[in-house]
Amino acid sequence: MRRYGYIPGAVLLALALILIAQGTAPLAVSLIILAAAIISLVMASRGTFFFVRGTALARTGKEEDRKKALRLFSRALACGLSETYQAMAATLLLQEGDIEEGRKYLEPLASSKDPKIRNSAQVSLSMYFWATGNTEKAIKLCEEARNGGCRDRNLWINLCTYYLSAGKTNAFRAFLSSYPGQTTIAIEDLRAVEAMLRGDWKSAGMILHAVLSAESPAFADPYVHAAEVYLHYGERDAAEQMLRKAEEAVPGRFAVYSRETIGRMLRAVTDDSSCDAFASAAERNVLRIVNGKLPLSWEGEGGARVAGGRLPGRPSLPDFSITAPASQPLPGSDEPDTDLGEDDEEWLRKHSLST
Repeated sequence: MRRYGYIPGAVLLALALILIAQGTAPLAVSLIILAAAIISLVMASRGTFFFVRGTALARTGKEEDRKKALRLFSRALACGLSETYQAMAATLLLQEGDIEEGRKYLEPLASSKDPKIRNSAQVSLSMYFWATGNTEKAIKLCEEARNGGCRDRNLWINLCTYYLSAGKTNAFRAFLSSYPGQTTIAIEDLRAVEAMLRGDWKSAGMILHAVLSAESPAFADPYVHAAEVYLHYGERDAAEQMLRKAEEAVPGRFAVYSRETIGRMLRAVTDDSSCDAFASAAERNVLRIVNGKLPLSWEGEGGARVAGGRLPGRPSLPDFSITAPASQPLPGSDEPDTDLGEDDEEWLRKHSLST
C-alpha cells in the first residue's frame, strides 16, 4: 500500500516549475527534474490505472474478461493503491482469484484508522475465515464491523450466514430483524429460513414465492429452500423443479450449496423408494440443509414408496400468492458477495470511474 505515492512526484514537479520560472538553475537541470517528476507521477498512478481497467473488464460479465480483470487487480495491488481501491481489489481477488493474496491485502485494512475502510475490510476478510473453517473468527470480524457502525447489507448477509453455520439461531434471528436497508433477494431468503426454523412453512413459502416470481436468482439457496417448503407440503414435482433450478446455478467460492449436495438431494427426491424418507428427514433437519448439508438418517430409513408427484400424509399446499410478505421492491438478483455491488457502483460513479 502506498498512500502517499504521489508526493515525491508532486514535490519534484513543483521544484522543476519553480526553477524554470525563476531561472535560478540551468535549464538542463530543471528539465531533468521535470522528467523525474513526470516519471514518478506515472509510476505512482500505475496501480490506479490497472484497477480502473480491471473494474471495466469485470463489469462486462464475460468470463475471459473477468480472468483478465483479476490479473489486473493483482498488478494494481502490487503497484500500490489507495485504501479504498485496495479494499475493493482485494475483496474481488478473495472472492474469485487468489484467496491468500486477497487475505494478505485485507488484513492490514481491517485495522485501518478510517472506520469505513476498516468495516468493509473486516466484512470481506470474514469470508476468508469462514471458507477456511474458522467460523468463530468470521463472526468476530463481522461483529466488530457491526459495533463499528457498519450498515452495509453484506454484513447482514455474511453474519447471518455465519450465525446459522455456528448453530446460533437466536443471534441469527435478532440480527436479521435489525436489518435497516432496502430488502434484497438474499435478505428475503434469510427471512424465509427464519420462518422455516420456526416451523412456519406457509410464511416461508409466501416469501419465496414472492422472490422467485419476481426474479431468477443466480445462486442456489432460494431454490433449495423452496424445495424444502414444497416437500413439507408433499409436492414432490414442484420440489424437483426447484432443485433442478438450483442445480443450474453456478456455485461461487463461498456458495453454501455444492453441486454434489444438490445432486444428491435431487436423486433422493426423484427416487420413488427414498423420496418420502428424505422429505421427512429434511423437515427434521432444517438447519443442516440451510447450512448446505444433507439431512441425517434418511438413507435406508424406509418410508412409503411413492410413484406419483404427491407425497402421502402431508398438509395441503396453501396459496402462496395471497399475500406478498416482502414489504419493499426487490432490486434484482443479489448473490451474496459476488460481483461489484450497488454500493461499489455508486462509489465508482462518485469518483468518475463508471464505464
